[in-house]
Amino acid sequence: MPATFRCYFLDTDNHIRAAEIIEAKGLGDTIERGLVLLRQSPYQDLEIWEGATKVFPVSTRLAAAAEDCCLHLRRGAGLTATSTCRRCSAS
Repeated sequence: MPATFRCYFLDTDNHIRAAEIIEAKGLGDTIERGLVLLRQSPYQDLEIWEGATKVFPVSTRLAAAAEDCCLHLRRGAGLTATSTCRRCSAS
C-alpha cells in the first residue's frame, strides 16, 4: 500500500515556497521523485516529511551529486543501484 509523503521546497532562507504530495511505495521511491522535482525547480533545498516526521533533508549540492555519483547517494538513502557512475568506477 502506498505511503503519503510531503515534499517541501525551501528558499535560501529556509522558508517553504512550494510543496508536493507524493504517493509512493516507500522512502527510496519518494527520494528519487523528490530529487527530480528539486532539479526541475528554482528552489535550493528539499525536505521530505512523512506525517510529523522529517525523513529526508537534501540540498541542491546532493541533488547534483546524485547525477555525478548516484551509487553513493543511493547507498546513503538505502536504495540500490545497478551500475556505478564515472567517479565510482574510477576509484
